[in-house]
Amino acid sequence: MAPEHKFPAAVHDVYDVFAYLTSPKSSLKNVDNKRVVVSGDSAGGNLAAVLCQMAQRNGTSEPIKLQALLCMAANDRNGQFISPSYKAYGEGYFLTRETMDFFYESYTDGVVIEDDDLHKLAPLKGTSLESLPPAYIAVASHDPLLADGEEYSQLLRQYNVPVTYKVFTGIHIFWMLGLAVEQTIVDEFTSTLVNQIEQAVVDKSKL
Repeated sequence: MAPEHKFPAAVHDVYDVFAYLTSPKSSLKNVDNKRVVVSGDSAGGNLAAVLCQMAQRNGTSEPIKLQALLCMAANDRNGQFISPSYKAYGEGYFLTRETMDFFYESYTDGVVIEDDDLHKLAPLKGTSLESLPPAYIAVASHDPLLADGEEYSQLLRQYNVPVTYKVFTGIHIFWMLGLAVEQTIVDEFTSTLVNQIEQAVVDKSKL
């Protein structure tokens, strides 16, 4: 975790785990490593999207049947703080612009990021995204990161990547925050995510 381990340490850790999991040499038992779902929320959504782009570039993305990106951070600092959702929800809606600035500084301060590595920090900076795994992108209606998820879904569609995009009423990572949102919305979020995963990985030939 940053700031002790700055960018791209987390990116490399995530990819190394994926590479081991999907390797024929993996010692994990009772795991179907040919049907993988990659998912994360907030910074984890960023890492999940980055992982898929890295796997696509390395020719190892075939096992990934779905990338489920939840309230994801997708842009770099310049893009984050000029988006409409940052302007509308950057104060007073749990996740603040000041907090995101702290996170970004902790992750990148003093790190030289080459242009070719920018997609590892900000998935929206990715290029040549054809053949990425299908995506399920869930966003919150009152989240500074709302625009990140919306823009990333649009970018993927430009490259003909299948995308399901859904907006839930609430603030950033609302499903973890108890009374911050109605239980019916949390239930809908959970059931939709489970349904997306089931559709991606269930072997219909065995039904």
